[in-house]
Amino acid sequence: MAHDTVEMPAAVYDNKNKQLAEVRLNGHNIAPGGPFGRSGSMRSFRLVNGDLWDCWNVQSVLTLRDDDGRESQIRIYALPAEDASFGFIEFV
Repeated sequence: MAHDTVEMPAAVYDNKNKQLAEVRLNGHNIAPGGPFGRSGSMRSFRLVNGDLWDCWNVQSVLTLRDDDGRESQIRIYALPAEDASFGFIEFV
């Protein structure tokens, strides 16, 4: 039985509230906690627009914000290797 994955749009911001990227959270949590997870949980994402390389490289703490204004502090755990692949964010 196939399961459709619902992607949730969100934006990634730096500590100065500058938008760095648009992402789609794909609905697969490594640990439970809802769409924004709880501290220590991870969620896979697809990069739609922007660049998170520098933030991943230095493990910056960033803000993830959805269209409804919900926010969570995150780190980029793994970047997508290719355009159609997924990376992981960690909720801090």
